[in-house]
Order: sequence, then structure tokens, then C-alpha cells
Amino acid sequence: MTFIGANSPRQVCQFFELTGLDRFVASSYGSQQKVSVQMEESIIEFSKEETSCLAKGMKPKEITVCEDETFHPETCLVAIEPNANYILLEKYSGDRKGSDWTLAMEEAVKELPVKIIQSTSDEGKGILHHVKKGLGAHHSPDIFHIQHEIVKGTSGPLAKKTQNVRLTLEKASEEVNRCMDKKVKYDSREPLPGRPPQFNMKIKKALLKETEALQV
Repeated sequence: MTFIGANSPRQVCQFFELTGLDRFVASSYGSQQKVSVQMEESIIEFSKEETSCLAKGMKPKEITVCEDETFHPETCLVAIEPNANYILLEKYSGDRKGSDWTLAMEEAVKELPVKIIQSTSDEGKGILHHVKKGLGAHHSPDIFHIQHEIVKGTSGPLAKKTQNVRLTLEKASEEVNRCMDKKVKYDSREPLPGRPPQFNMKIKKALLKETEALQV
């Protein structure tokens, strides 16, 4: 529950209590925290043993890795092989320089018959140096940063267009209100000699312009 799902030892304790299993299994936080630590250590040890065992029968392979840094708050270097979704590297590091990445990655794949030919990341300076100098591999930016660069180049002109359209619509709406106010004001007073202004025609034209502005 704590390693497959997003549960904490406290939720496991609550599960035992709600199901009545706390009569048979220790459900205090301290007890379950110890179990969680033991399980984590066993998973890591099992991973090391299985990696060594399975690597012997693995055919040589060229792979791509996805690399990133997380902070909790220590710096943790993470690398995943995206095709298999296999975590190659997950290690705390004192720094995130290119040399730190290269050492950590060499340690992570030393038993595996793999050659890293490409890396995808957020283009951090340390990772870029590590990929190009340490691995001698090709680097590809992740899709977010490709989109970010495209947006930077297009957002300005698009924002200006949107602003111009908004101003045109505001002016058209103001003209509609102005024509209607004039008509109301004219109709509320005593009739004047001569032909009355063509308010309805003016309002109709103003509404037409407002509609056109809305459709842009």
C-alpha cells in the first residue's frame, strides 16, 4: 500500500483499525514505520540482486534515457528508460554538475550491456554537459521546453492581436450604448420641429459593427 499506491504508514494504520485487523497486527505508527523502512530496504536489495542476475542474460542494447533532478530538499538525480519505464538511476547527490551526473550514471549502468545514445531532459546546464561530454550522446529537449520556446515566439503577436480585437469590440459596444442613450434622451423630451434623427438606423449600424467584432 505504501509503495504501489500513494499511501503513508498512517493510512495503513487506519486501514488495520477500520478492518479490525489491528487485533492481529500491530497498528501503531511506530510499528508500521519500521515495517515500511524494512520493506524499502528489501526492495532496494532485491533490485540490486535481480539487476545483476538478469543483466547476464540481456542482449546488448542501445537506449534513450530521460533525466531530471528532484529536490526533497536534497538533490536527487533521476533517470528512466522510457520504453520500459525502468528506473535506471535514483540517487541523492551533493551537487548536480555534469561530472556528478556522469559518475552516477556510470555506476547505474555498469552491470547492464547498454549504450546510452540519447538523453531527453529540461536542458539544465549540468545535464547537457554530462550528455555531450560524459556520454557522448545526442540530447533532445523535452516537449514542454519545445512548446515553451514556440510560445515565447508567438505569444507576443497573438496577445497584440487579441488586445486589438478587444479594443475594437469595446469601441463598438460603447457606440451602441451611445446611440441608444441619445434615442432615449430624445424620446424623453418634448418633440422638436423638423424630422427626427434616424436613431434606429444608427443603432442598427452600431449593432452590426458590434456583431462583426464579436465574430473575429
